[in-house]
Amino acid sequence: MFEILSLLIDFISLDMFVAFAWYAIVFYLVKVFSKKKELLLAFDDSATQLMIYSGLVFGFLSIIRMIVGYVAMNEAEQHQFTQRFTGPYWFAVWVQLLFWVGLSQLLRVKGLRKAVLFRFIVGISFVITFERLTIIIVSFHRDYLPSFYFNFSISYVIMNILLKVALFMVITGLYYFSKNYLKNRKLT
Repeated sequence: MFEILSLLIDFISLDMFVAFAWYAIVFYLVKVFSKKKELLLAFDDSATQLMIYSGLVFGFLSIIRMIVGYVAMNEAEQHQFTQRFTGPYWFAVWVQLLFWVGLSQLLRVKGLRKAVLFRFIVGISFVITFERLTIIIVSFHRDYLPSFYFNFSISYVIMNILLKVALFMVITGLYYFSKNYLKNRKLT
């Protein structure tokens, strides 16, 4: 059960939140040149609603994973776990969880949801976290050695981003069309 919860949390944090950040950039570029703004804005409303729900699910699953993990630990691990959440650096554990849930819930405010600068800041905040920044810095430090030059491929990074955005748009499209289908079905 712990592994399933971890996979779901990773899917939401890596594939939904990060893809929403890239989607927001693509959305505003397409919005400038699009003639059918009504459909595009309706699709964007569905995307932001999906992010609001994803933020709630992310927070809920994270807390459940903490509880399930705590129950499965022995006494020494439970003590270490408790010290992590109540010790001198307790805030570091909660910052990312509360930050991502809080940012996703700020999308409920219509004025913030429509503001380009706010969406851009939210997108950057979803992509660049403290953990990822630390990993990037350590990787660059190690990768400046000539033996690691062949490991980096920009095409892999671009394909990864494109696949995440495509997956996010497919999930958003399914949410958008199912929402419209249910709404039209209620009317008839």
